[in-house]
Amino acid sequence: RFFFFFETETLKLIGQTTLAVRTPGAVDALLLESFAAGTNRLSGTSDNAAMTPITFAGLETLFIDAAANDAGGGDDSVVVNSAGLVGAQLLRVMTGTGENSLIALGGVVRLDVLDGNRLDVTASGARIAVDRSQTVRSITMLGASVVEVDAGAILTPSALDVGAGSPTIDVAAGGQLLLGESSLFSIQGG
Repeated sequence: RFFFFFETETLKLIGQTTLAVRTPGAVDALLLESFAAGTNRLSGTSDNAAMTPITFAGLETLFIDAAANDAGGGDDSVVVNSAGLVGAQLLRVMTGTGENSLIALGGVVRLDVLDGNRLDVTASGARIAVDRSQTVRSITMLGASVVEVDAGAILTPSALDVGAGSPTIDVAAGGQLLLGESSLFSIQGG
C-alpha cells in the first residue's frame, strides 16, 4: 500500500509493517529523534526544503531511500538521536552517490545498508547491530559504542576507526568483520 502526502504539517503512523520514505531531492539532511517511549519522529530537509515530519511506532522496518533522486550527486546525512531507533525494529538505508553519513548518538540501531560503498557510519555511545551481510565505506566508534555482527552476517568496512572511551566490537559465532585489501584501521587509546 502506498500513501502520498502533499503540504501536510505532520503525519503519524502506528502499527504499520514498513514505512518507506523516498526523499524528493539530491541533498538530504534527516533526523530521527524520540519524544515519547517507543516512538520516533523523522524530520529534516531535502534540497533545503523542509520535509513533513513523520512520527511512527511499532514498525518492523523504516526504509529511507535518499538515493532515488540523487541524479549523479548529492550528499546525504541521517542522524539518530540519543534514544536510538525505538519506533521500528530495523533501519534500512540507501544513500546513493555523494558523501553520505549515518551518525548514531546513542541507543540501539539495527542497521541494514543497501548501498554502503559511499556511506560513513559513526557510533557515538550507540549500539549498531547488523544481522545480514553489508558493506560500508567506514565505521567510526566513539565513546562506549558497540558494533555487533550477528551470526551469518558479514560486515565489510573499507575503514575502521576505534576511538577512545571503551568501544566494543562484538562478532557472534558465525559472523564476520572483514577489512578489505585497502582498509585503514586505527585504534586510539584512552
